[in-house]
Amino acid sequence: MKITPIFIINGVSFIAGIEVTTAFLPQSNHHFKCSNFYLSFPINRFASSNNKLRVLAMCSTLKPNSNNLGIASCRACFGYRAKTLTQLGLVEIIAFCSDLILGQRTLIYLRNTLLIFIMTVTTQPLATPDAFEKFFWTWQGYKIQYTVMGIGRPLVLVHGFGASIGHWRKNIPVLANAGYQVFAIDLLGFGGSDKAPIDYSVEVWVELLKDFCTAHINEPAVFIGNSIGALLSLIVLVEHPEIAAGGILINSAGGLSHRPHELNPPLRMVMATFNQFVRSPITGKLVFNRIRQKAQIRRTLYQVYKNREAVTDELVDLLYTPSCDQGAQQVFASILTAPPGPSPEELLPKVERPLLVIWGADDPWTPITGAKIYEKARENGKEIKIVPIPNAGHCPHDEVPDVVNAQIVDWLAQS
Repeated sequence: MKITPIFIINGVSFIAGIEVTTAFLPQSNHHFKCSNFYLSFPINRFASSNNKLRVLAMCSTLKPNSNNLGIASCRACFGYRAKTLTQLGLVEIIAFCSDLILGQRTLIYLRNTLLIFIMTVTTQPLATPDAFEKFFWTWQGYKIQYTVMGIGRPLVLVHGFGASIGHWRKNIPVLANAGYQVFAIDLLGFGGSDKAPIDYSVEVWVELLKDFCTAHINEPAVFIGNSIGALLSLIVLVEHPEIAAGGILINSAGGLSHRPHELNPPLRMVMATFNQFVRSPITGKLVFNRIRQKAQIRRTLYQVYKNREAVTDELVDLLYTPSCDQGAQQVFASILTAPPGPSPEELLPKVERPLLVIWGADDPWTPITGAKIYEKARENGKEIKIVPIPNAGHCPHDEVPDVVNAQIVDWLAQS
């Protein structure tokens, strides 16, 4: 990351300094939304004897915004936080901008301040799962992990089987930068959420998504899902249209499991036997421990990712780590033997919201022929745009994120 400093303090280059009396600092998180890239500066070492801290921000214009009290924002930018660490007496501001807008409540905290600028940032660091601030919400007695970034129309990202928030690491910052408030949730049983000892079903997760939106989002959101997450998004649109403004389905699954009529008789017998092994307390653990080995996870990913270079150690760890949690094997067994839930064929006639259907054309698990039902629904008058993604497999949002992000942002702008 290259910078062009305006001044230097204690040998460190800075562009913007705001002198803030600690008495005015908020005791809660505030979000900053600014254009182009970002830097983070810990400022405890710059605390002065008169109890003032030098808080850094990259901006050239301050504007009050009565509609976003306590929020700093600007068009087409990321959202980050101003965190008060009262235990340590530190404050850290993460912000960057050429047109920073501060809410009136924030301006109260920043009154009598001195603003100096400007900096040039030429590269953007790659987001990682650890870069997202994680929050926890209690749902029906269970811990649910989620993250949120940005300001604007709400988007809800729903991952697929075995995945988590981190599977959206290449999408969340870009969508937030495009001017949206992006929520991503770890479904119950996955990621950092509890591995609850329950009977899993699509109905459980749909209820979770409905309650999450009721608790955290005050307007209809666009649901973006991959695989099982896409099917869940479609169900939400049909069963809870009051919380949904539209849906973006990425290589949507047809069900949580195979329906008997979808399998020929020999394969049906094989799957029935496999399910018995999975449900068994003894053989189920053996099967799970085999499947969750890192080498096996990598082999599975090689099947569903067209580009093997996209199968990184980070991606493997993202899938492996939650499998080490207590109760993960029971979750795995419950999901694999759960009912398939409603099919897209059943749901599409009832959809009254616009859809963007993105499909990696080289997906061996949910082949692109599955898009035909969406073509038929479009012919029957549904508002559906279908975009095949060449040279991509089951998870194009992770494999070719630039292509998928551009399609999403373009469709959102027109919807």
